Amino acid sequence: YYIAHFINCCERKKYSLAYEMLGEDFKTSYFQTEEAFEKYAKEKFPSMANLDENKISRDLSELSKIPNPMDMALEMFLFCARGQFFYDGNKRLATLMTNKIMIQNGLGIFSVPIKFHSQFYQLLVSFYESKNKLPIKQFLYDNCISGVSF
Repeated sequence: YYIAHFINCCERKKYSLAYEMLGEDFKTSYFQTEEAFEKYAKEKFPSMANLDENKISRDLSELSKIPNPMDMALEMFLFCARGQFFYDGNKRLATLMTNKIMIQNGLGIFSVPIKFHSQFYQLLVSFYESKNKLPIKQFLYDNCISGVSF
């Protein structure tokens, strides 16, 4: 469900997510046309202007084929966090997607403890820059999963 919903969001018009986030009153009173909104959205939500929906769909399809649910959950976190699909909240989305997979498979809860925030952000920046996911993935596995004993 989570992958199908995410793909459906991506298949909509590029700015429809931003459009929905602003609320009905704002949309109808501020924008005379959809084109006016799209111009605004390109300026307000620049990361959305560069989304390749087909690539996102292919990548999500590949993620859904990972046989180990723990591995799938951590890969989903890294994919969503690095993807920068939205102007704000990418790590929050990544955490929700990850927890959906983990809870569904009885694997506990994913959360970065506050005592590890500094190390987490250092590893995350390194991952963003290098695309090397092994150090952060091991860190997440070792420090950010609770509720299940391995």
